[in-house]
Amino acid sequence: MPTTQPPAPGRRQRSAAGRAWKAFKLCLSTTAFLWVACWLATAMSEQRERCAHQIVGPGGPFRVETSSLPPNETCVWPDGTEIAALDVMTYLWWAAAAATLISFLLAASFSAAPAEDLRYRDAGRSERP
Repeated sequence: MPTTQPPAPGRRQRSAAGRAWKAFKLCLSTTAFLWVACWLATAMSEQRERCAHQIVGPGGPFRVETSSLPPNETCVWPDGTEIAALDVMTYLWWAAAAATLISFLLAASFSAAPAEDLRYRDAGRSERP
């Protein structure tokens, strides 16, 4: 009957739950970094001035819509034309936010299982001896 070896002295035993929480932390920090990058890009884009001076868009009266998740400014004209300060970065932020949510749910589900069951699952056995 195969047995699992205890970890070497001074080393922690790695588990699926630990790896899942590490992935969650990475996703969360990536999402936070992208939020700051979106905020900086929106602040530096001077979107209102670009729309007002007809550098972008059809010209004429417009309104500015702002959002905070992720930070963005969008100029909207009466004919329905919309031009956002951030194009692709918005989609990157939402993808990172979705990955963060999924990794959190996975980490929480791994942590909810008893540690003994995880040890057998990690060793490739489906049943206890």
